[in-house]
Amino acid sequence: MGILSPSKWELINSLVLIINGKGGLMEMRRAFLEELPRLIPCDRSFFLLGGTEEAGAVFFAPVYRNITEENMRGYIHDFASTNPSLRRQPLGECRVYRENEFINQTRLATDIFYNEWMFPQHIEFILGAKIAKDGILYGLINLLRTHEQGSFTETDEEVMRILSLHIAQRLHLRYPKGVQNRKRIQNADVLGERYGLTYRELDVCHLIFIGYSSREIAEKLLISENTVKKHTRSIFAKLGVKNRSNLIRIIHDFNETV
Repeated sequence: MGILSPSKWELINSLVLIINGKGGLMEMRRAFLEELPRLIPCDRSFFLLGGTEEAGAVFFAPVYRNITEENMRGYIHDFASTNPSLRRQPLGECRVYRENEFINQTRLATDIFYNEWMFPQHIEFILGAKIAKDGILYGLINLLRTHEQGSFTETDEEVMRILSLHIAQRLHLRYPKGVQNRKRIQNADVLGERYGLTYRELDVCHLIFIGYSSREIAEKLLISENTVKKHTRSIFAKLGVKNRSNLIRIIHDFNETV
């Protein structure tokens, strides 16, 4: 593969700033998918959070672009954990792959995923990135192209590899034990009693825990962003932490002990 052009590096650096600058997981993933076509043209894309259980990989909390909710649910429920490209490598290793490297025409004629999920959406090519670091699976990114757009290139793959490493590092710093697929903090009333948190502070704690930014929390709870920041400062003081990363680590540890 050739050396990336200065203009490519400029766009990569701009996207890395977005990855590291957005406060919440949802906000970061949305911005990433919106900006990525400037670097790697694609019709559709999605970014799932993930982790491992006894049965293997699990994926959840989708953020997606130009894909219907029904198709996204179908992918997670029926196909994500059986992705053949994921099965080729250990789940805890970062890996970028192009489906057109693996798939031949004979398989395309018989494979359920390609016939029931890809082809009805006129998708022919996939560039995927398994996001992982130090043995921990964090998520999955897929970029999708039609026949008209053509297959992904080695340059596209290299750009995605660089970006996926930055994303893995960002997620690992915030969630060193992995992103947990939980709808609520476990036994939140016990956490509240232990640290003297109000019900509203517990709501804010939960949304910080699953990756919402202050702006997103404000929209979710129908309060101002300044009020969210006020609650956040109070939570930090009561738990004796200085930032969101430390708060999330405490909640992770709390969930594993209750």
